[in-house]
Amino acid sequence: MFSTLTLRGTNLPGPITLSRRESFPARQYDFKRSKYANRPDWLAVRPPRNSGHLSLELGERIGGGRSAVVYSVKVVPDASRIDESCDLDLCIKVARPNRCRSLAREAWILEQLPEDMIQGMSTPRCYGIFAVDLSSGQLPFPLWSGDDYFMDASPGHWEKDDPTQDDPLYDDDRPDEARCPGSPPGARELSPWVNWRPDPDAPLLSVLLMARGGRTFSMAEDDWDRSNHKDIEDILDDLSTMYMLHVDLRPSNVIRAPSDTQECSMHKYVHKWNVIDLASSTVDGPNDNDDAKLALICKLQQSKWRNRYWYAMGRRA
Repeated sequence: MFSTLTLRGTNLPGPITLSRRESFPARQYDFKRSKYANRPDWLAVRPPRNSGHLSLELGERIGGGRSAVVYSVKVVPDASRIDESCDLDLCIKVARPNRCRSLAREAWILEQLPEDMIQGMSTPRCYGIFAVDLSSGQLPFPLWSGDDYFMDASPGHWEKDDPTQDDPLYDDDRPDEARCPGSPPGARELSPWVNWRPDPDAPLLSVLLMARGGRTFSMAEDDWDRSNHKDIEDILDDLSTMYMLHVDLRPSNVIRAPSDTQECSMHKYVHKWNVIDLASSTVDGPNDNDDAKLALICKLQQSKWRNRYWYAMGRRA
């Protein structure tokens, strides 16, 4: 939909224009065989060229975590072009400078969720990942040095974070785990992100453009309502139908659905909640005996909901 976007705001050194980038494909993890396989056919969406430009005014900080800080944005109308983009309610997920690869993976996972089935129904609609190499005149970048950056961790956490390393992804090389022998290089292995490493002296600014959701799930306000339980259980089933397992399900990764959420094609109602932060999700695909595989993924998916980890992370919120 958009090939470039420009960010403006009082907290920025000046307008910054970013270009749409390819996302980062995954390897397949076969749940039945407990093996990884390279998938040449799991391609990233090719970034559109000259398909549109979006100007955004940076707003308030609305969330954050280990990999990124999320800000509301407002579309700045273009007097020469009035279209539906002016009505979009959006946010941007700004990757920490050593987490761009993780954000590119999340963009790819969202790309795999069809808009007529999952995206815009059980997850917020995604408009792609955008990035630019910051010039020396744009450093130090204020969004990486203010209070917003350090808000989401215990004291001392970010000081210990290695600025030259991104978090490992589930399909990174693990010599102790078996892989399908003889599989050709996949889209992941041919991706420019596979060998990407953060460079503190030449940082990459990358953002994920998404529909803006509401507040996160509250253990005090929402957990007592059984209708919320049903809604989230249905959303997890939606994700399972795409052979994806959300590895980091916690209250802060469940948000009120965006205002443009459509009726779920599987459950025939509009979900009140959406799941987010899918970068660590494990991805499988159909093969022999799909029914057994789907049943296994559904069982594993539901086990992530309201377990000890869920409640422990809810108490920390």
